[in-house]
Amino acid sequence: MHPPLSPPAWSLPEDAVPFVRELVLEVCRRLPDAWFSPLDFEVSELHDASACLGACRALLVRLDDAPDAIGRTVGAVDDALVALLGISREIDAGLHRAVLQARAWVGDELAFSQALQEVLEHWRRSAAGTGAEAGSDPLDAIARQLHAKAQRDQAEALSLSREFDRVQERVHGLRDRVGAVEAQTRRLLDRTLRDPLTGVWNRRAWEARNAEEASRAHRYGTPLSLVVWDVDHLKVINEAHGHPAGDAVLRELARRVRALLRGSDYLARHQGEEFTVLLPNTPLEGAERVASKIRIAAEEPPIPLPHLELQVTVSAGVAELAAGEAPSSLLSRATGALVRAKVEGRKRVVEADRT
Repeated sequence: MHPPLSPPAWSLPEDAVPFVRELVLEVCRRLPDAWFSPLDFEVSELHDASACLGACRALLVRLDDAPDAIGRTVGAVDDALVALLGISREIDAGLHRAVLQARAWVGDELAFSQALQEVLEHWRRSAAGTGAEAGSDPLDAIARQLHAKAQRDQAEALSLSREFDRVQERVHGLRDRVGAVEAQTRRLLDRTLRDPLTGVWNRRAWEARNAEEASRAHRYGTPLSLVVWDVDHLKVINEAHGHPAGDAVLRELARRVRALLRGSDYLARHQGEEFTVLLPNTPLEGAERVASKIRIAAEEPPIPLPHLELQVTVSAGVAELAAGEAPSSLLSRATGALVRAKVEGRKRVVEADRT
């Protein structure tokens, strides 16, 4: 921080010295030698404000009993001194006010410059009233410099603001491009994790999710169940109606099953006509109900094809994750239950053996 400013002790302004010296000389020329000789100064000494003021005071003391003409001259000198001293005090007070305002207007140099200009203008008017020549005031140069600096600061601030706007535009453009790249990355990643035929998750995505959900179930002690289901006699459908018909059956069944599941359930095409449904926070009884809904949704209504409607059925095996059981073991037990459903005649839901 800068040290606090304090107003200087002002005397007669140096610019007024010539004016006062001429007044003193004029008085001395009008005085008789008897009046002039007793004075304690020499005209050659009147080169600064202090000497001029001292000479004026000495003249005033000596002229107390002057004739009327001399008295009028002394009165003029006295008025001029009073006016000049008043100007000095006004400059002192005005600059002090400007300093105080400058402290309050931190960073506002233009306002400070305006305050100085007002003080200078007031001084000029006062000096003109006394007939003094204001001359070239150093404060005038200071005010001009401050005004010019304030204008430069404003121009620089405007330039910085424009540059900031340009940088912001580039940042927004970069953010848009990053967003587009992220969206494209998500689409590519999604494509690698989804089955292209049915649109559900593929085996790779399911295995990662199965491990994640099993870890969460073990950590929080929540139930986790699995349904493994597939289409009965899909090979026969492919042989009788062609693989496009079999593909249409898989797509339609995936759509129906996805429609009846919760948002937290995870449907995936595991392989061929085999699908898996991971059911977080679901015990075995709940998994059996979901498997039954899948079986019913597959049977009704028949699946429409271009030239016929196919009546299809599915078989399912269900299992619940046991304490400390590995995710691969859960899949193995549910798959074993599906095999038993096939052996027992298909079109049914079978519960896996407990560990």
